[in-house]
Amino acid sequence: MIAPSDANSTTNDLSLRGVTDVISCFAVINVHLDRLIYCLAGILFNSASPEPFGGPKSFPRYWTYEGTTLSALIKFIINSAYRAYWGWKGRFGLDAVVSAVNRVLELHNETGRFKSLADELVLRGMDRSNHVECRKVSIIPAPLQFFGTTDNAEDLNVVYFSARDIRRNIDSE
Repeated sequence: MIAPSDANSTTNDLSLRGVTDVISCFAVINVHLDRLIYCLAGILFNSASPEPFGGPKSFPRYWTYEGTTLSALIKFIINSAYRAYWGWKGRFGLDAVVSAVNRVLELHNETGRFKSLADELVLRGMDRSNHVECRKVSIIPAPLQFFGTTDNAEDLNVVYFSARDIRRNIDSE
C-alpha cells in the first residue's frame, strides 16, 4: 500500500518529468523557450479546450492560474493535466497537452510559414496567463520574436511528443 506522502512524491515526480519532457521537446527548436511556452498556453487557454484548461466562457479553468513566472505556467499546465487524469480518470487533459505541444512544434518547424498564427498564439498566451502589464498586448517583446531558421525537422531529428511517453511515465510508477 502507498502512504499518502509517497503518493504525493510520485505525483510530484511525474509532474516534474512531464515538465522536463515538454521542455526537452522544445529544446530542439532554435526559438526562445519563453515564446514556445506562451504559444502552448495560447493554444490551451481557450474556452473550447478540454476541462482542465477550458470550460464555460463565464469561468474557463485557466482563470485559476495565478502564477507570475514561466516555470509556474508550464507547471500549471502539466499539473492540471495530471490532476484531471487522476481526479476524473480521463486522458483528455493529457491528450490536449500532447496535441498542443505537437502543434507548437509544427508551427515553429515550418520556417516562418505559420509565423503570424504563432505570433497570435504567443500574444494570447501572454494575455490569458496575465503576464503583461496592460490587458491587451499587441507587440511581442524582442526576445520572444520569431527569427526563423533554415533547419527543418529532418535535419534536427525532431521527435514529436506522444501520448505513449505519458502512458510510459504513468505505468512505470
